[in-house]
Amino acid sequence: MSSFSYHELSHQDPSMKSKKNERGLNIILGVWTAVGVFFLYQGGLLENPTPRIGEFPGGEFVFKSDSRDYAASGGACRALEDLLKSTSEECIDPISNEPSKYWDHTIYIFYHDDPKKLPWKMMPRYSVGALLRPKQKHLKEKIVAIDDTYESVTVPKGKAAIIQFPHTDGLTSLLLFPYKVLSPLLKFANENRKGEDRDYGAIITTCDKEKSICTHYAVSFLSFFTYSDIFSC
Repeated sequence: MSSFSYHELSHQDPSMKSKKNERGLNIILGVWTAVGVFFLYQGGLLENPTPRIGEFPGGEFVFKSDSRDYAASGGACRALEDLLKSTSEECIDPISNEPSKYWDHTIYIFYHDDPKKLPWKMMPRYSVGALLRPKQKHLKEKIVAIDDTYESVTVPKGKAAIIQFPHTDGLTSLLLFPYKVLSPLLKFANENRKGEDRDYGAIITTCDKEKSICTHYAVSFLSFFTYSDIFSC
């Protein structure tokens, strides 16, 4: 009477090898799904923050503009931070006047469009730049000396709807931004208009890496931007 080892049996039955491969693939997919859910959770998927009415601080905005998916703005922020570091200027928080590890207190993003309201295939517009307070105005010359493609405009202080939302300094937060921040904040702002308030048409964002939080302002004062000069599209 002949006998077969397990190795011989599995070698003779291709279906066993196929099931083993399928099981391994399911495990890998399960792990990647869990990792994806974790990063979405960290990025604020389950967060539902409450907006409030407050004030945008204003300042001189030294910026570059582009028309791309909003997720691309993260790379522009990192490029600006590298530029600010290269100025050899001491990094001081303009509000607390304390030394800071990061320049994120000075870096702001102006999101000019709600992607949900744009025509098909039209990319949203944004501007990334340094919002300079009075004590930081000398930084403008240093920025432009390194990269003369930066423009500048004075942004007024003004009324804004404000919301804070978790930020991981990664792609997850940027992907959630249009759905968890931009559209809900603009909706809240326009529902709370009073008197002579204009439509709220732009979101201004600044982030705190150490606290993993971003502050978003919905503003109605857009006259300081001349879009025909900034955007060629």
